[in-house]
Amino acid sequence: MVRIVKMMCYGPIGILGLACLLSVLAFGGGWGSAWDLVSHFRLPYLWIQGLGLMMLLGCRQWKWAGVVMVFLIVNASQILPFYRTEPLKMQPLAHRVRLLQLNTWASNRHPQRIVALISKTRPDVVALEELTAENYNVLKAQLAMRAFPVQIRLESGRLVLLSRYPLVGKPKIGAFPSWLQAKICVDDQFLTIVVVHTDRPIGDYAQYRWQMDRLGRLVAQLPQPVVVLGDLNTGPWSVPFNSLLRQAHLRNTQNGFGLDASYPCVIPKTQIPWPLPFLPLDHALVSPDVQVLKRWNGPPIGSDHLPVLVDVAFGSGALLGAGR
Repeated sequence: MVRIVKMMCYGPIGILGLACLLSVLAFGGGWGSAWDLVSHFRLPYLWIQGLGLMMLLGCRQWKWAGVVMVFLIVNASQILPFYRTEPLKMQPLAHRVRLLQLNTWASNRHPQRIVALISKTRPDVVALEELTAENYNVLKAQLAMRAFPVQIRLESGRLVLLSRYPLVGKPKIGAFPSWLQAKICVDDQFLTIVVVHTDRPIGDYAQYRWQMDRLGRLVAQLPQPVVVLGDLNTGPWSVPFNSLLRQAHLRNTQNGFGLDASYPCVIPKTQIPWPLPFLPLDHALVSPDVQVLKRWNGPPIGSDHLPVLVDVAFGSGALLGAGR
């Protein structure tokens, strides 16, 4: 019986040891694709380390609990800064906009849930990826599209941008990665919107890094204020992602609001719901002159990604005082 109990412990201890090891290897993201991929899973590592620490403390394994505590603290040092908040000091003259970012999933069988989400949350700007022609037609039929005078669709990349505010000039579209760019006018202020969907950092990692670098160079040339919305298929600890932030002078809207893990919402290759997303792959990035007021995840809508909603402000008074 004792032998059976020991064998049962080997599995959890092995998983705990692997999580501790990978949480350290995640610091080597610049060494290559495998290392960078390891950095995406810091949240699961933290959960496993926390459960393992409680298990060791319950078993009075003080020495090993101390070892795990060290790994947990090192890993948590890369997560907790996203929850550090600063006071907001807004003036009423700032222009406020609600953003919705959603990878709708090409296999989504419930487009009416997307319609219900947009109707309920009432975003001013909607960025959609992997929206099939069939589901787009459902949106056009069921959604009050008159509320969105700007409707831009990149069919090849299955990207859609909807805006309640009028368009200024002509939109631009591109490939590798799939992206579209538009400038809208919010009252008397301009706001540049970029919608993008990059490849996964699996397989041709050099191609992925090139896409992120190209995106950074494109955004760096755009007039500010600017907002980048999209499924970048990467977590906030990825080396190419942080290079994008530096190159394009962007801020992650998760700063100060915590990590909003948006993937997966279903078990991969199935339609079976998964209740615990652990990868923050969907991003809303803003230039320094855009104030982030609120950020949160929406409910499941039949996609393998959760929606991401962000309230922002820009223009007169938006950046007075300390903000996030």
